[in-house]
Amino acid sequence: MELEVTKNFWYFKKVEFAKLLAIHASSSKRYENIKARNRSDTPGNFERFINRDKREISVGIRKAIALADESIFNNDSSLLDLYNQVEEVVKEWSKEFSKVDK
Repeated sequence: MELEVTKNFWYFKKVEFAKLLAIHASSSKRYENIKARNRSDTPGNFERFINRDKREISVGIRKAIALADESIFNNDSSLLDLYNQVEEVVKEWSKEFSKVDK
């Protein structure tokens, strides 16, 4: 099973304005972040988290990341820094979108 985004991304990119943002972080940073969110589906330990990562890779998350128009590296950033970086990327994309014929 492959992620729908990899099947449909180029179609949407050709027909409409579409962008994809990848946010990279180490496994330990991602585990720290997911634990902090404390959602009901949070893996109980690092080993379960790694197994979840392997499942996501098996459904094509790497392909989606490879299609990204922009990437942000988030190993040493605070959540506020990450929000600011994302906001800057989205502002640039908004400028591009405003130039697209509608």
